[in-house]
Amino acid sequence: MKVSLRQIQVFSDDTRKTTTMLSQGAFDPKALLDHMNMVWANQANISWALGRTDPALVDAIDIRSQGPNRDNDAQNKAVSANCDQRTDLTIFFPARCSTPTG
Repeated sequence: MKVSLRQIQVFSDDTRKTTTMLSQGAFDPKALLDHMNMVWANQANISWALGRTDPALVDAIDIRSQGPNRDNDAQNKAVSANCDQRTDLTIFFPARCSTPTG
């Protein structure tokens, strides 16, 4: 199966000319994929290949907010529009993410 791992990118101010990532922590898609494969292969006999890892610009999320709100229809549509249609699953990283250990 194929998975996309994408950070959420938003406009950094009201001019809507520059962007920033909502997740300010380290983002290592290969390490995340390795961890997913370790878990899924052993437990479900499923292995993952990496799809898109580029940031997803979600212009419906304001930088001053606390991140995406699943009750906000405009944000849900904007996030869904960034799903990678060539993969089985797209995972978005809206907040600080860390590389799993172990």
